[in-house]
Order: sequence, then C-alpha cells, then structure tokens
Amino acid sequence: MNNNKYQNKSIKHIIQHQKRLVSSSVFKNSDQYSKLFNFLVEKHFEETPKKESFLEVSLPEIFGANNSYNSKVRVYMHNLRKKLEEYYRTEGINDAFIFSIEKGQYNLSITKKKVTKNKIHLKKSIFPIAIGLVTVWVVFLINSNNNAPYLWKNFIDNSTPTVCYIGDHYTVWGKVDDTLYASVHFEGINSKSQFESLLHKNLLKDSHFKSDNYSFVTKMGPLAASKLTYWFSLFNEELRVQLESDFEPSNINNENLIFIGPHKTMGELKSVFLYNSQKFATNSYNFINKTTGKEYTDITENDINIEHVMVSYTKLSDTGRKALFFSSNHDVGVMATVRNFTNEDRLKEFYEAIPNNSYFNALFKVRGIGRTNVECQLIELEIIK
Repeated sequence: MNNNKYQNKSIKHIIQHQKRLVSSSVFKNSDQYSKLFNFLVEKHFEETPKKESFLEVSLPEIFGANNSYNSKVRVYMHNLRKKLEEYYRTEGINDAFIFSIEKGQYNLSITKKKVTKNKIHLKKSIFPIAIGLVTVWVVFLINSNNNAPYLWKNFIDNSTPTVCYIGDHYTVWGKVDDTLYASVHFEGINSKSQFESLLHKNLLKDSHFKSDNYSFVTKMGPLAASKLTYWFSLFNEELRVQLESDFEPSNINNENLIFIGPHKTMGELKSVFLYNSQKFATNSYNFINKTTGKEYTDITENDINIEHVMVSYTKLSDTGRKALFFSSNHDVGVMATVRNFTNEDRLKEFYEAIPNNSYFNALFKVRGIGRTNVECQLIELEIIK
C-alpha cells in the first residue's frame, strides 16, 4: 500500500465508506456484487492494474468455486458500475468518498469530494459534538475488534504487537566480466556465513564476489503483505512489516509473528517453523510427510503450475504469543492461502473441519496459470495437541 497516496486516517475513512456501501439497500440483496466490489477495493490498495483476463480467472475466487455464474467480466463490471451510480444518487449522495469504475475499465477509482468549509460559530455546541464523535469512534473500534474472526483474534485482539516478516534472498555482488557487475543469489546460500564458507573452501575460485548490502524478495512478499496490512486495517490495527533477515531470536519475547516466504531460504525462523510437528518436515525444496515418506514436489505441466504451501499456526510462548506461517517456495501458493485465510467465508469453511482453539499445520495444493491462482485445496492436516 502506498502510504504517500493514502494516509492511515484516510484508509480508515475509506473502509468505513466501503462497509456503509455494501450494507446499503442497493447492495444488501446483491451478494455477488458486494463480493466483487470488496474484491476490487482490496486490489485497489495493491495498486496493480487489473485487466479483463485477470478478473476472468478470479471469478471462482470472488464468487466461490461451487457457485454457478456466467463468466463474462464485462457484464459484471457494467452492472456493478450501475449499482454504484444508483447508490450515489440515493443513500450515498452525501458520502465523502466516491467509488467509481470508468466505462471500459476494470480498475476501481476512489476519490474524495472537495468540501467547501463555511464559517459557522458553534461555541456552545462544539464540546458535546466532540464528545459524541469520540464516543462513536471508541464504540466503532471496540466493535471492529470484536468482529475479528477466530485465528486472527490472537493477533488483533490483544496488546502484543504483530510483525509480518517477509522471506528475503541473500545476494552477493561482484564483477562478472571486465565491464559487467551484478548482484547474484546463489541457490542454497542464504547467509553471509554460508557465503564465506564457500570462499574458505575455495569453491568460488577466482571469484570477485563479495557480500552485498541488499537482498531481494519475490512477488509473494509485497502482495501478500499488502493484503494482510489491509486486513488488519479493517479492524483498526497496525501490522508492521520487516524482512526476515532483520529478525532476531529475542523478538519472540515481545511480539506475535507472521511469516510470508519460501522455506528454502528461511533463516532464524527455521527453528520455529514446524518445530512441534510429528507429521511434516522440509528438505531444501519440498515438504515431506514423515510418517509415509511422501515428498510433495512442485511441478509445471502445460503452463499449469502445481505448488504446495504450508499454513502453520503455533504458539510461541505460554503467555499468549502466536506464530502464523504461510510458506512455499513459489509465489502463487502463498498468495492464494493468504487470500483464503483473510476471507471470512473460506476461514469458516476451514474451521468446520478442525476443533476450535487448535494449533495446526495445514498443507495445501495450489494450481495456477502463470502467477494467477486457479484452485487451492487442503490435502493434509495435522492438529497440534
């Protein structure tokens, strides 16, 4: 989310207007268009231009794979545009923010009305009005937090801060030839100590590479973190985001943590990930079922990517700190599971299969075209006693 474009205060106001709109008489009996609208608002904050083809493959995600729909994006966008216009002619005529979709476009625009301030003397009434506004705001905050769905209550409804760590890749920098310099990631080298071990063993003979001051992240990092930041803002909570390479073991004593990233480059957090699992383990590339020996390999067939991602929810301490991992070596799996676990209907469906208040390790198989999720299926589940 671009904080230069939207300040935190504006984001809260936008979300209030979003909730007001979907609960209006224009939208309350239109479940599909409410879901489509909420999806477009969410994608608006990711600031990625949306095309017809992207929305076409996203319809099962928006409406639910088991629902029947006519997958014509233009028809849905036309009807949604008309509903927005109807809302702003009626109930939303005085709204401060305007949600709109230009003809022929597939991206949602959010604009703020310019209001001309009139000088009115309200010396006697300003104090009770201020008290009333503060009261409404406090009630709103309380109700928002109480509405946090299970799993997320542990990250939202307590005084412990939550930090989202994005898995990053260690890089080295050096001279490739007489004129070309580059930052390079060596597969399997995830720290300065591992790189220096290679140099010590002379495995990079005549190498001009040295440790770099930069790391890099793949698509899953910023997009999934943006999704989670938006999700936390719905409950008026802040989510801090940091690179995993900045994580210190002592941080566990002070915070809840969420991890987004590949397990093959995981650093200090590897000691926490799946630490209490009797069923699952990882090697450099894949997840393994320890009881059967089955290895879950990611493959690509006819432009269809089949990936595996682990969602692991565990406790960090007996005093209430928690950890939640979304880990896969590829982008689509992580983005798909983060999307599902921030969807109240999908989350409710997941919890119907497990006891409440359970810690778990859940392995998902995700099918995608390119980097777009098509299907996300739970294939293995371990309940942590």
